[in-house]
Amino acid sequence: MKNQRRKIMFVILILIFLTGKAVKSYGQENFTLKGNCEITRAGNLYIFLVDEQTSKKAMTGVQELIIKIDSCPKTELIEFSFRNIPKGEYGIRCFLDTNGNGKLDFKLFSAREPWGMSWKNKRKSGIPSFDDYSFTVKSDKVLKTIKVE
Repeated sequence: MKNQRRKIMFVILILIFLTGKAVKSYGQENFTLKGNCEITRAGNLYIFLVDEQTSKKAMTGVQELIIKIDSCPKTELIEFSFRNIPKGEYGIRCFLDTNGNGKLDFKLFSAREPWGMSWKNKRKSGIPSFDDYSFTVKSDKVLKTIKVE
């Protein structure tokens, strides 16, 4: 009798767990975002997937990747992907940390290290707004090449 109760409780707990998972994922589709960055130098490539909220703060994003590039004798395409992205408006910001200090360095009026974004049109001078490089995710998506220069 005692073993039977344990088995029933175990089955009930499993059903609660599975039902909770089903309710959580029902109605919320997630997608994969793929792209590549074109680089011409070695360093740590930082890639940030941002939404409008996280785009307001440097060195942060909804998701982020750091890819170590040991050598780059010529132009190279570095593939990346983000998974489990809900529907929404996003952008990609990236930079190549050539001196290994973990941040994008600036000189007087511009960046000292190569950087790029998922531009809607041509790269702009000045401070870009989220609208300049944002895109909509409503299915799996492949982005155009991001030049990190």
